[in-house]
Amino acid sequence: MKIYVDFLSGLEVGSDAYPNREITNGVIALTSSMIEVNDKIVVNTGANASAEGEDAEEEEKSDTVKCIDLVKKFQLQKIQFVSKPKGGDKKDKKDKKDKKDVAVEMDDGVSEYKAALKQYFVALNTKYKDQQRACLFEKGYEEPSDSSAAEEEKEDAVKLLDLPKNKLKKAKYEKLVERQAAYKARAKDMMEWFSENVAKDIKNIEFYSVRDGVIGECMVIPALYEGENPAPTFLYCVDGLDIQIA
Repeated sequence: MKIYVDFLSGLEVGSDAYPNREITNGVIALTSSMIEVNDKIVVNTGANASAEGEDAEEEEKSDTVKCIDLVKKFQLQKIQFVSKPKGGDKKDKKDKKDKKDVAVEMDDGVSEYKAALKQYFVALNTKYKDQQRACLFEKGYEEPSDSSAAEEEKEDAVKLLDLPKNKLKKAKYEKLVERQAAYKARAKDMMEWFSENVAKDIKNIEFYSVRDGVIGECMVIPALYEGENPAPTFLYCVDGLDIQIA
């Protein structure tokens, strides 16, 4: 089984145990289901449980809760984007001044989502660079502020990978470079796909992240309600996933 791990946070966010399909180049979908979870709660009804010991009476209660299986399994947390006036704050102020009796049209959180999406893709690219740097240099290395000097140091470090003792490190570095190149080749298309498709159907979409996730430090996962399924379909950017075999 393949476990999908959020590249930025290092936490699990899904697996191929769920029905899955490729939506477009670089985007996959996992179909979730609603499940009932029974959480047994033990309630002590004795007057003094510590004094009575084995004689204390215990009553067992069972609470059945409906939840989304994927959310439960990977402890995903729901996040919300604030709805803002379409056209931004300037348009809002103008409408209030010139058309006080006209309701302002809201964007249902689209602008905040698009800002978070852009932040996410920047963070992905930075993560790729950081991993390559960690492969080339010792821990604690500080990159020169001068870009030319930094590039020279990188080139020298890459040349050292040709030494026989660095064979494994070279293979790892080349894999990281290849992965970043694949990401860059489709990053624009992926960003446009998420931006357009989420924006046009945002009223049928929820958003999730890893537990205790912070925007810009983890993946934001749109969950689209479609068809008759009472549970949503979760959409993932493949370049933001590490795959582990369980």
